Amino acid sequence: MICELLRVWPKADLGDSAMDTTTLLRRIEPDIALVSAGRGGGIDLVRRLLADRPSLQVLALSDRANAEVANRAMAAGAIGCISKTAVVAELVIALEMVKKGERYVGSEIARSLVLSRFAGSADNPLSQAEREILHLIAEGKSLREIAAALHTPYKRLANACARLKSKVGARSMTELVAIACNLKTE
Repeated sequence: MICELLRVWPKADLGDSAMDTTTLLRRIEPDIALVSAGRGGGIDLVRRLLADRPSLQVLALSDRANAEVANRAMAAGAIGCISKTAVVAELVIALEMVKKGERYVGSEIARSLVLSRFAGSADNPLSQAEREILHLIAEGKSLREIAAALHTPYKRLANACARLKSKVGARSMTELVAIACNLKTE
């Protein structure tokens, strides 16, 4: 299936110059370019490729599930980003979506993006109380049990959970539970 998506070109000695790469891409005119974005000027290469050929769809590759690299690559114009350690099946899905002009963020990177918001950094949007609520949700406690454990009225806790869902981007309590469980494994 991946062979149907890709027309494979012989390996070219591109040197270190993005100019060499843009010249090659002008000659072969691919629909999609896979660009290693993590090191060595990859983000600049994304910008240069798209400046030269705006219709090109760029799928950035990150050395690991790195939310920062994904954010920078997509800000530079990449339509998607996937980890180099992603399984082939996910790469195929990414290529199919990118070929159609749809954005794609690999599962490892998506998890990293979500978890990076709650990693305890200075810009962490969650209060200690909110992290405690998530911890108790991840343990499988009901809202009534959590309210009792925190010595908080049930209605106040329910309102806090509604705000918490909004903060983490959960559309339902089920999604909030999934996010809480993912945070527990970190």
